[in-house]
Amino acid sequence: MKCVVLMLIVLLQVDASYQQNILPEHKRRHCNALQTSDIMEHALPEIRRILQTEAEKNRRLLQTEAENNRRLLQTEAENNRLLLQTEAENNRRLHEEHVSTLRGVILLRCDPGWLYNANHCYLFSQSRKTWQEAIEKCQDMNAYLADIQSDEENRFVKMELSRRHEENPELGDYFLGGYLSTTERKWIWRRTGEQFGYTDWAPNEPNNHQDLGEECLMLYGRTLFQWNDVRCSKTFFFICKKRVEHEVFP
Repeated sequence: MKCVVLMLIVLLQVDASYQQNILPEHKRRHCNALQTSDIMEHALPEIRRILQTEAEKNRRLLQTEAENNRRLLQTEAENNRLLLQTEAENNRRLHEEHVSTLRGVILLRCDPGWLYNANHCYLFSQSRKTWQEAIEKCQDMNAYLADIQSDEENRFVKMELSRRHEENPELGDYFLGGYLSTTERKWIWRRTGEQFGYTDWAPNEPNNHQDLGEECLMLYGRTLFQWNDVRCSKTFFFICKKRVEHEVFP
C-alpha cells in the first residue's frame, strides 16, 4: 500500500513539473505556489481509498482468523468431551465385568497393617512389651501371640523380619507365643497347649542361660531370627497372628 501511495505522489509531481516546464517563465512561480496543494488535492482521495481498502482487508482477515480459531477450539473441546465420555463408559463396563466375575467369590482379607500368608494374617509390632503384655495386646486385636507350625511359615516370618531389620536395625528380637511348661518341662504353644512339632532353635538353644528362668520363646536377631529362650519379664517386639477373614463378594 505504501508503495502505491508513493507512486501516485511521484506521478503527480512529475506531471506538475512537466506542466511548469512548458509554461512561460513568468507563470512558473505561480505554479510553484500551487504545486503542493494541487498534489494533495489529487492524491488524498486515492490515498483515502487505498487506506480504506487495506483496512477492510485487514478487518476481514482478522475476522476470518478469529472465526477459524473459534471453530478449532470448539472442535477440540467436543473431541475432548467425547474422549472423556468414551473413557468413562469403558471404565464402567470394565467395573461391571469385574463385579460380575467376582460375584459369589470368597475373598480373603487382612486388616490394614497386617500381612497375609497361608490363610493367616500377621502383625509385626512397632513397640516393645513383656511376654504377657504382648499376649494381651494381640488379644485386644482378636488375635494371639504367633505360633510357627512349619518351615514355610518360619521362612515367611524370617524374611519379613530381615527386611524390616535392614530398614531399621533397632527392630531386633520378637516374642512368639511359645513357653516352657514348668510341670512337664516341655515347650508348648500357648494358643493350643500342644508341644512344639516344628522347631528352629539357634545353636545350643534353649539353654536357660545362667539358670535365669528363660521360659519364653523369642526370635533372636543376632542369629538371623532363629529361636531362643528368654526371660518372660524382658521386653521385646512381638508378632500377632489370626485367621484371615473371609468375605463373600455380593
